[in-house]
Amino acid sequence: MKMGTHDDRSATAAGRQHIPAWATGLLITLLAIGMIEVLIRTGVLNIPNPPALVLIAVMYAGYRFGLRPGAISAALVVLYGLVFYSTPGAPLHFAGDNATRMAVLSLAAFFIAWLTGTLKDRAERALIRQIDAERANVAGLERSQVEIARLTERLQRALSGSRLVLWELDLRSGMVR
Repeated sequence: MKMGTHDDRSATAAGRQHIPAWATGLLITLLAIGMIEVLIRTGVLNIPNPPALVLIAVMYAGYRFGLRPGAISAALVVLYGLVFYSTPGAPLHFAGDNATRMAVLSLAAFFIAWLTGTLKDRAERALIRQIDAERANVAGLERSQVEIARLTERLQRALSGSRLVLWELDLRSGMVR
């Protein structure tokens, strides 16, 4: 077997551990939360609404891996928001506008997960329809080639015993034979 063929890549990929899509979305979101928290605690990032940044992970998980991983990612963002917006020392108690921020974050996170998951599903279905259409076109071309070959052979048999002089024009080269 030659190196670099499809079979070699499949064999290499088969030897690796497969991470389920839901876990990948979860890991991406955890990584995003961790990075943001490190940047906040080291003073590199100073923004009033860090959970909103993690919505990017929800978008990525939803579009790359589908609705379920996006929804899991959204749930994790909501949990992060619950911790972030809670009053220090009083979990799940929100002061001032934090309850409103939490409600907006929750709605936005799940809407983004639904939207991107739906877009991924539509894109995949469109791709499948396109592949099916191309396969149908190829099958039609193959049938046409078989029919042309059959008719050419029939014509050659019909003309082989005749006294007609036939000239053949090669369309590629423009030569007459």
